[in-house]
Amino acid sequence: MMPQPKTYQQFVEHHICLLQELSDSLEAGRAAIVSFRLQDFEESINDQKRLCVQISALNTEVRRAFPLAALNQSSVAIAGDLSRRLQQARERLQKLNTEQQALLLRSRRTVNAMLNGFRSFEGSYAAEARKQTSGGASLLERV
Repeated sequence: MMPQPKTYQQFVEHHICLLQELSDSLEAGRAAIVSFRLQDFEESINDQKRLCVQISALNTEVRRAFPLAALNQSSVAIAGDLSRRLQQARERLQKLNTEQQALLLRSRRTVNAMLNGFRSFEGSYAAEARKQTSGGASLLERV
């Protein structure tokens, strides 16, 4: 955890760190989905929620501490390297967010297709399962 930022540049540094952590969490979530590790995916979602809350709180704090910077970022000088790193972190996060959205949409379609397939055979398999269960019960009664 970073110390409490005091200058605008420290706020930007902290913001970059949080964006990078959020990007890492999105990548971990994607890996969990692809590997069918649902618990890891849920943990990643919780981590992403936590980071979004922290980013929102930091943005609120920046607006309170530096009202001119919140209205017009160009009014506060940010070192070229810091500005470049902030832009890179934002671009990476946006790219990962778009990829995650597409992956979840495809996963949703796959799950819906599988559910529809199971539903279409529900009657056939349910009847067979009842026969096997009732036959099994009568076998148990005989033994």
